[in-house]
Amino acid sequence: MNKGIILAFLTAFQWGALGIFIKNIENMTTAGMVATRLLIGSFFLLLIIMSQKKTRKNLLKSFKSIKFYILISLLMSTHFMFSTMGFVYSTVANASLLTSTTPIFVSLFAFIFLSERISNKEFLGIVIAFSGILVIFSSKGLSLEGEYFQGNIYAVIAAILIAVYTIIISKNMKKHSPLITLFWISFMGSILIFIGCGLTNTPLLFKVTNNDILNLIGLTIVGTLGHVCYFMCLKYIKTTTASSITMGTPVVAIIYAMFFLSETYTASNLIGIFICMCGIALTVNNKAVVERKAVIN
Repeated sequence: MNKGIILAFLTAFQWGALGIFIKNIENMTTAGMVATRLLIGSFFLLLIIMSQKKTRKNLLKSFKSIKFYILISLLMSTHFMFSTMGFVYSTVANASLLTSTTPIFVSLFAFIFLSERISNKEFLGIVIAFSGILVIFSSKGLSLEGEYFQGNIYAVIAAILIAVYTIIISKNMKKHSPLITLFWISFMGSILIFIGCGLTNTPLLFKVTNNDILNLIGLTIVGTLGHVCYFMCLKYIKTTTASSITMGTPVVAIIYAMFFLSETYTASNLIGIFICMCGIALTVNNKAVVERKAVIN
């Protein structure tokens, strides 16, 4: 259980940097960012897989489940597109807040498809954590203006898609390894986006600078490792608990922005961070709530 909680927090710490990297890439289209990130990530994962005899064998065996990998790759490449467009067409605050609705959708889907029940304590923790996020971004560019409507919708769709992904992965946890699954998601996802761009004549990039390359590498590293940690944490803890912990992602994003973008602290930031962390702590305070007994040996 503790492994799962630690992995979920590591996921939040890595995903918290995504918005900063995305905002600093100026000369690539959304499709270009996502496709290139996934392709580079797939080579990174392939190197890890090929370095071990056991994982090499698992990669060969995985061809038997190619239909599953195509399905999950299509789902996640679509998620990456909508998630990135959320940050591009809306404010970082709006996109971060709306993608943080994932636990709400996960709780609903987990109840329907996994028969996971959410306790009153866990539900209260989610509500408190989300309230904290709302307080944090109340002074960070949160806006209901119509010009951000499109980006806001993209962010909500991204939240729904990652919730669906969470449920599918949880149901197939024993059949597929994290590294193999994420390799196929990254590789096939990039190919699907490249094909789609070719068919629609969508440009991938304009003029790429050294700054863009560095931020793209950072985006690839934190995005890929974040998904590895997220996949692995689902082996040990409930889907609802895992997604609730990742609600700390916007909190981490704010902290990163304070250090790396020289953004200043405000009273609402500190209050919101405290409220959010209290809510997350409430969701993981009871072992009976978070443990996946059917998975842990």
